[in-house]
Amino acid sequence: MTAPGPWEYAGPVSRAVAYLLDTLVVAVVFTGAAAVAGMVTSVMGARLHDLTRAATSTLLLALPALLAAYCTLFWALTGRTPGMAVLGVRVVGTRPRRLSWAAALLRALLLAYFPVGAVWALVDRRHQAVHDKVARTVVIRTPPARRTRRATMAASPPPADIAVAYDKAMRDLIALRRERTALARRLEAYDGKVVRDPSIVVSGRDEIGIVQAERRRSGKRNG
Repeated sequence: MTAPGPWEYAGPVSRAVAYLLDTLVVAVVFTGAAAVAGMVTSVMGARLHDLTRAATSTLLLALPALLAAYCTLFWALTGRTPGMAVLGVRVVGTRPRRLSWAAALLRALLLAYFPVGAVWALVDRRHQAVHDKVARTVVIRTPPARRTRRATMAASPPPADIAVAYDKAMRDLIALRRERTALARRLEAYDGKVVRDPSIVVSGRDEIGIVQAERRRSGKRNG
């Protein structure tokens, strides 16, 4: 990822909502997996069911680690989690380089086990939290595709301007041809009379023919 020079930094509200959505996704997946495991083990026996409940309680304590692994995977691969994609924000590095796995892991661990550090984004100029400062990252807003297309269309000249420029170029070309025609006629009347020479192109498109005709006329007078 590249440094967010011309982009807009995401605010604390967008970041918090995106993180809550990701937490909800991880919690739903974890709860669903635990429920399925409980149903399977309840059929297989009470002893195995008690073992599954104990394992589920242990994994519940490891939920921050699961959330950190979830965020690390998405940040390192795509630069944003599904929750961030919904809010239109993205994590990028402060330096012009792709977000590394180490930086993504460090940022995810700090956010999962030290979430109070996100409060610093309220007072920071670039809305960087503690985990952003340590991992050297920032969260920016991703412009929608519709806005990007509008910016591209605004940067390119509209068809009306192209038509006006074309008409002006054609008028200039016509004026240039008229000047060449006038020059050809002056060359014909150089010796005080109009010389009917078919090699002269009155339209002025072939100036070489005009010069050659003038040379032939000069040669005849000298002869």
